[in-house]
Parts: sequence; structure tokens; C-alpha cells
Amino acid sequence: MTTAMLTPTRVDIYNLPHKALRRAFGRVLATLGAAEWQDAKSARAALAGLESVLQLSDAHAAAEETTTHAALTQARPEVLGTFGQEHAGLAAATRGLRQLAEEVTCAPERDEPGRRLYLEFGYFMADQLDHMAREEERLLPLFHEHFSDAELRAMEGRVMAGLKPDVLVAFVAEILPAATAAEREALLRGASAKLPRPLYEQLLHAAHRALPPAQWLALAKALGVDPDCCAPALLQIDFAYPGPWGREMTATYRMLAESLNELPGLRWKFWSEDRDAGRASGVYLFETAAQARTYVDTHVARLPGFGISDIHYHIGALNTELSLLNNAPMA
Repeated sequence: MTTAMLTPTRVDIYNLPHKALRRAFGRVLATLGAAEWQDAKSARAALAGLESVLQLSDAHAAAEETTTHAALTQARPEVLGTFGQEHAGLAAATRGLRQLAEEVTCAPERDEPGRRLYLEFGYFMADQLDHMAREEERLLPLFHEHFSDAELRAMEGRVMAGLKPDVLVAFVAEILPAATAAEREALLRGASAKLPRPLYEQLLHAAHRALPPAQWLALAKALGVDPDCCAPALLQIDFAYPGPWGREMTATYRMLAESLNELPGLRWKFWSEDRDAGRASGVYLFETAAQARTYVDTHVARLPGFGISDIHYHIGALNTELSLLNNAPMA
């Protein structure tokens, strides 16, 4: 297979969305392969990841059909026949995967339908990797032949504006870890200029969540934004506690601990106990201070029902850079 000779400085309309999809496809394939299908929680997580990537794939295909490929069709109507047929095949394959996912959900024994879903997604992924590579090799030179960089950037802007905000945020969260540092900076600079401020701030929060801490710090510096603008919030709760302790405490509160994993925005919680002082504490990392406050308002009030008194709590914003110097768990 040959690679098209492209001018490096030309706008590449396929680069970032295809990087995002390749990354997401690989992650979902690995998740489906490792899923413990008889475990309800593992199955739900695997199926949720599948649906998320199918939604991104659907949105990308629709954006191509209505914007970029529509423009190329006007310039070169003869070149998109095969690719249009493949898009129709993509839609059919996506429906088939969703049907298989529903079968997994409804089956009393989920191992066999889960294995079939894993294999079918592998075929789907292989087809899409081939399709995207051929778009880049065969169609991108035609875009460069018929459109200026300004026109291509305008197409990218229309694509971005046409995505629902939640889909755009999800796409950016996939793009940023798959992109180079220069590509991340360029994408968010463009978003800052084109998008409403609240949506741009959502993208910054998505970047903070999606990127390793060192990459986020570098991006924030390049953009000139405060690296703590999207810092998670640390909630500390300390209280008098009569027991139980140790393994008995673990057995008593295991179900509660598992339920905390469903809290919006909770990244992790540390549990600690001091039997000699008769106290226990929890340290929580939430994505936002508002989520930490909601937890305090709705859950701390129930602690006396567990025999807990003398309750103290504090919500603070993290200093990202100093915390990273001391190897704090930020994810």
C-alpha cells in the first residue's frame, strides 16, 4: 500500500477525528475482550463503552456526509460512490452491534453472546480502520486539490458547530490523548475563538480529565490558562466513630463503598480509621466543587443514623502542580 504524498502544512480534515476513533476503537475492543460477562457491573461497563464509541462513529459519519463529503461531491461527483456505499454499510453494522448488545443484556447466560459481540466488533473495527486509511490516502489529496486551507478550516468549523455539545465534548476527550501537543493546542485555540465560552470551558474540563497530568499542565501553559481552572475538589470528612473496625468495618460498609462508585464526579475515596482515638475519616476527590458540595448536602446528614457524631468536613481546590510534585493520585 502506498501513502499519498501530501504537503505537511496543508489542513488535514481527517487527522484528529480519525485519531480519536482509532484510539476509541482499540480501547473498546480490549474492554469487550476482557469483560466478565456474567458479572453485571463488568457487562454494563463494557456495553456502555461500546455505545459511547458507536455514538461517536455515527456522529463522525453524519458530519462527513452532510459537510465535508457533501462539498467534495459537488466538486468531484464521481469519486465518492464507493465511500458512500461503505457509509451505508457502517450504519448497518452499527445497528447489528447494538442488536447484539441488546442480546447480551437480555441473555441469562451472557458469555456466548458477549464473545460474539467481541468478534463482531473486531470485524467492524477492521473495516473502519481500512475505510479511514483509504479516505486519508485517496480523498484527502482531492480536498487539497479543490479547496483552500481557509475553505477546509471553514468546513471543520461547520462540523464542530453541527455537533451536539455533549457529543463534541466526548469527541474532544478522545482526540486530545491521541493528538500531539501542537495539535491539542491548535484544536483548543480554535475552539476558544469559535465556541461560546461555557462550551469552551467544558472542553477545558474534558482536557483536564482526559490527559495525563503532565500533558494537561503543558497544555494549560501553552493556552495561557490557569492549570487549576479545572482542578478537582478534595472533600475531607472526619468524625467520631464507635466501630466496627478493620475487617468487620469492611464487611459492614462494603455495599456502601460500592454504591459510592456511582456518584457523579467521584474519582476515588480513601477510607481511614483510628481505633485508639475513636475516629474515622474519608478523603474524596470529586471532579468539581459543586459535586463535592452536593455529596455533603445529601449524604453527610445521614451519618448520625450510623451512630456517627462530631462531624467535620472541608472542601478545598487542589493545587495541581504542587500535588503532582508529590505524586498525588489525580486520576
